[in-house]
Amino acid sequence: MENQENTSPPTPFYKKHWLPLLLAVLLVGFAGFHFLKINQLHSRFDKEKQVVVKEYITKIDSVQTLRLEQLIKVFSWSVRAELIRANQEEVNILFSTFVKEKGIRKVSLVDPKESTVFICSDKKDEGIKIEDPTLLTLDRITFTKPDEISVPIMGMNDKLGIMVVSVQKN
Repeated sequence: MENQENTSPPTPFYKKHWLPLLLAVLLVGFAGFHFLKINQLHSRFDKEKQVVVKEYITKIDSVQTLRLEQLIKVFSWSVRAELIRANQEEVNILFSTFVKEKGIRKVSLVDPKESTVFICSDKKDEGIKIEDPTLLTLDRITFTKPDEISVPIMGMNDKLGIMVVSVQKN
């Protein structure tokens, strides 16, 4: 009879060790949940980072644009002073010096009466006829193209010229 009592089927592993198995399943579930949560946070962080970078780039561009406008406005005052004195040689020197500044590609001065470029930092462009009517009727500093700023140079009673500055966009 003693043999019959010992021959009962052995208890399965999961019944014998139910507590460690339950803790292992809970640990895996807990780790999986937090892994998913971390991935969601990373994706949200990346989206927010892209938004902040776009805003930063926009602000930097607007600051650079404002800086360029101010620089060109002050430069136009020097050109105006020399044009009033009819000193075109000095304007040529100013243009060639200004083109050496970072971000400036070319500077041209357009005669509004004849619609031609009469002074330019790139000498091959002198004498070119300007067909753009909006350029010839400017009354304030304006971005005529994304990489071009135009400034009217005013004399005492009339428009002496229109300075067109081509800039390099970053």
